[in-house]
Amino acid sequence: MNELLREVLEAHGGLNRWNDTGMSITLPRIVGYAKAPELLAFAEPIDAARADAYGLCTKVVSEDSCLAEAQVLAKSLATGSAFACAA
Repeated sequence: MNELLREVLEAHGGLNRWNDTGMSITLPRIVGYAKAPELLAFAEPIDAARADAYGLCTKVVSEDSCLAEAQVLAKSLATGSAFACAA
């Protein structure tokens, strides 16, 4: 398990506690009202392909290119309009 995921899990007390962050409202809007209760109740880890299929991410990249892709995205955001970023 990578360090960031470990820190997130510790902050939320485990996967099944994420629904206290508004996920019970937001998740059904993303994955649908039939799938959301299952994801929240069982709190099983979701791999990238499944997250992409559910619409939980905007882009899936390989682990090797993750940092480079993040830097491209950050540069794009940084050079964009501050007003657009605030929206």
